[in-house]
Amino acid sequence: MTNEHIAPRPQLGVISDETGPSLDGCIAFAVEHGLNQIEIRMVDGTAPLSLTDVQAKDANARIRAADLTVAGIATPLLKWEAPGKKAADQGDQFGFSREGLSDDDLTMACIHLANLFETQNLRIFSYLTHENFVLDDLKPAFDRLLEHAEQHDMVLRLENEPVCNIASFAQLADIVELYDTPRLEALPDIGNSAQIDEFPDAALIQRVMPYTHHIHFKDYSKAAGKFVALGTGEVKLDAYMAEIAVGANGRQLSFSLETHTHDDPMGGTRVSAGQLIATTNTHFVNA
Repeated sequence: MTNEHIAPRPQLGVISDETGPSLDGCIAFAVEHGLNQIEIRMVDGTAPLSLTDVQAKDANARIRAADLTVAGIATPLLKWEAPGKKAADQGDQFGFSREGLSDDDLTMACIHLANLFETQNLRIFSYLTHENFVLDDLKPAFDRLLEHAEQHDMVLRLENEPVCNIASFAQLADIVELYDTPRLEALPDIGNSAQIDEFPDAALIQRVMPYTHHIHFKDYSKAAGKFVALGTGEVKLDAYMAEIAVGANGRQLSFSLETHTHDDPMGGTRVSAGQLIATTNTHFVNA
């Protein structure tokens, strides 16, 4: 089934360290594969919040010189323990350290970084998983983040993350429906969902999609116990993409490869790019 009448072809991209540590290597990969965007997580082995303004501007200039845009900043916001709670797992922090900074300090640093990279979009999380979690546990922090987003014209993109409290599509739908504001978007990741044995049906995907403009793509193999190249694991990519195309409802989406193929970053991301491009072209053929 194709859905060419539904929505324009999404902008395709890759997270900056998924091909290896070199930003120039990632840029070259994006150009080679006809991608449109880079999403910033690490830059030449350095966490974005550790970049100087000069380094960030230089990285942005290199991306723009290749006729690419910046999809957003993959920030670590709220990928830490909730106040008064003990986390079950710290997860991968990608070189991030709080260094005694307050939540507001970190939020403002991320907003400043987004401005240097000429993007409005900040990926966020939902605190590291703790016992007896309820959505109200997020309310003070999310209310404050949304105040900053409104004041500085930013968009917060909440990812479902296995080591965080919002780990599933179902939880993601619950919180974006609760807030129901364009300043807080869902950032669904079907690979993360597969890692926790959640395989969202059409109805659940359609709950999330009205709040979604950007999507991460990776695949997970339960047998191997790790993330694998897209199309080689548990994720039913074609069926998932068909539902995304319907849920786009005519809107321009963007996709990022977040492959996590740590044994072979370039090789796994290369295979994944081929799968993502082919499947996107099947369901969004009006490029």
